[in-house]
Amino acid sequence: MSSEAFDLDLASEDALKVEMRRLSLVQLHSVAHQLHGWGFSLEAQFVDGVIFDLFNSRVPAAAIIGEGTTFGYGGIGVVIHKGSVIGRNVKIGQNVTLGSRAGGAGLPVIGDDVYIGPNSVCLGGSVGDGAVIGAGSVVLHPVAAGAVVAGNPARTIRSGPKP
Repeated sequence: MSSEAFDLDLASEDALKVEMRRLSLVQLHSVAHQLHGWGFSLEAQFVDGVIFDLFNSRVPAAAIIGEGTTFGYGGIGVVIHKGSVIGRNVKIGQNVTLGSRAGGAGLPVIGDDVYIGPNSVCLGGSVGDGAVIGAGSVVLHPVAAGAVVAGNPARTIRSGPKP
């Protein structure tokens, strides 16, 4: 967050929501995540609700989002599973869903420096560092580090670097 000081008049819930409009989805999530970690679940849920109101997105306070991660168009329409772990410097397009399917590969774990294109759905568990997921892809299996995947269902277009 910037070092800009906020002069808040928090006399009402509406005033708080107006002030929260200054913040990005990632900044609001950071506040909610910290509140969640401190055990202030109702306050974290309030901030989650503000995120939904402002961005039409579900980004639960329990999800972990790494530093430098950004959301395209402010994160409009993004849905993230509460057990997700998102690495550093990840770029996530609008209308992306990170989730888990019944009997699937587990909770979403996104590595560092990953790009997830708009309108993609990731239900396949882990995505390795430096991977690229093309726009509109449906990922049902883990993605290797450095790989490029695209399509429905997503297929490997280019493999990542050899170890």
